[in-house]
Amino acid sequence: MKASFGILLTALLSCLILYSCMSQEQQEQVLQKSEPQAVDVTVTVGGDSRAERFLGTFDEISRLALDIDRNYGNKRVLTDFPLFNDGSKWTGTINKLIVGFDYTITGHAYKCTDCADNETQSSGGGGVDGVSVVIGDLEWQLATATENDGLSTGLTWNNDKLNWDNSSSYCEGLDLAGQQDWWLPDKDELSSLLDTSVSVPKIVAEFRETTESAYYWSSTGAVLYPSYAWGVSFSYGHVKDGLPRNMSFYVRCVRDYDPNTQSVVDNHTYQEIFRGSTQHTVTEGTNSLNLRLAPLLDDRELTVPRITRINRPFQMLASTSDNITVAVDTVKKDGSSAVDATLSYRFRSVDNESLPLDNITGGSFSPGEGDVTKSGSSYPDISTSYTAPDNDSNMKLQVRVSNELEIGVTSHFN
Repeated sequence: MKASFGILLTALLSCLILYSCMSQEQQEQVLQKSEPQAVDVTVTVGGDSRAERFLGTFDEISRLALDIDRNYGNKRVLTDFPLFNDGSKWTGTINKLIVGFDYTITGHAYKCTDCADNETQSSGGGGVDGVSVVIGDLEWQLATATENDGLSTGLTWNNDKLNWDNSSSYCEGLDLAGQQDWWLPDKDELSSLLDTSVSVPKIVAEFRETTESAYYWSSTGAVLYPSYAWGVSFSYGHVKDGLPRNMSFYVRCVRDYDPNTQSVVDNHTYQEIFRGSTQHTVTEGTNSLNLRLAPLLDDRELTVPRITRINRPFQMLASTSDNITVAVDTVKKDGSSAVDATLSYRFRSVDNESLPLDNITGGSFSPGEGDVTKSGSSYPDISTSYTAPDNDSNMKLQVRVSNELEIGVTSHFN
């Protein structure tokens, strides 16, 4: 019986090994016969958001990029492939995936550390801030060409307009956004920017501040009349083929845009705040990924704030206001490499158990909270205006100052 069981086990193991080898051989045959193709991906992100000592929150994500590894052969296919956000999801077209193969896809989410609050991020649509705009698979010159834009020489201008030949020369010689392969758009490309539902200039929103309500040249010549060419009017919102080539009109250039083969020029600084991986088998059509991201720990070593002085009113009448000033600096252990960073502060009125009171009971602060950044060798004083409640009472006030790791100091005063 034992001998029979041993033979059966040996046979089973042999079958498993043979199946494994056949599976790998089949995969290798498929790999040899397959061509990588363009695959559309749609990514939604999920996971835990910010807690103490983490670097950011989901609403701070302004850039999402993927690392993609093919499981068979453990081959890195793409590194830091940027996706674009349409307001609800992240999308992109990846040209190097093979349908039917399994991939490990790792997402890296970043926040911009030096962007204005109202500034459009390059991850939202491509292009270079203030220079170019990406719409679909085309990158457009944002500004209308002008004689004094410093982007051309040797052309004959007429009030910032050019004839048809000079317009083509301007675009062909353009060096903009780190690219040199610009051209004068044809009539179909140029007319794709029309928006006849709006007032003049009748153009899509991205260009309304940088477009004249007038004709712009296209590169399309009139077939029956060699001395004429097509143009687009952003005043009337139409396309016209009877424009003499020796007349002068406005110019805007265009180029191909492919995020798979070029990097967008972006001078902003980004910090990774989330990361996560998923396994995915590539299919035909759009591939939807649900990428769960985990927050990254803020492992910086920061100095700890301390309060050195509080100037506050000692007696106040009901419903009156007075100023409070708090002086702060920071400390660190001897030999520590801790660095100074932005400090946050918060004022509030509290009860005898240090629980916060509402504005009616405890009075109000303006501002009640905020940030201070070191200037030179010291932090500026923190100032607020306190308005006492409309009753005579002895109030206990609290101020807390903390660093970006939520480590700080709290002080109470009456």
